[in-house]
Amino acid sequence: MKKIVLLFLALIPLLFVSSCSVFTRVSLSHATIGDKCYLNATIFQAVNSHEALATTSRELNSIVVKLITSEDTYYDGKKVSGTFVMVDTYTYENKQEIIKTVPVFIKVSEYKEPALLQEQEKKPEGQKL
Repeated sequence: MKKIVLLFLALIPLLFVSSCSVFTRVSLSHATIGDKCYLNATIFQAVNSHEALATTSRELNSIVVKLITSEDTYYDGKKVSGTFVMVDTYTYENKQEIIKTVPVFIKVSEYKEPALLQEQEKKPEGQKL
């Protein structure tokens, strides 16, 4: 019985860690550029068809994020889930005239490492990496 209780107590901190990458084990609110996170979000404001502000629903306190895609179409109320990579931050002013800065995420399938992008720019067109 003591072993079960100790195991449960050891797992409690994991309940407060978001579903960010197993490798980083950081909270979504502390994610940095390049961190991979599993997001389960609902779009509340589409900026355009490929960019949207969304709220996450995987943490105790919901966090606003900006999502970017070239594959999907975003619209208000759409539910989005999957593995994303933080690529930047986005600053905007809300209706109460408060400046907010939120993390920007792109799907892992659409993400290209910055070093890879630099290599692609150096190579003449037509050459394979």
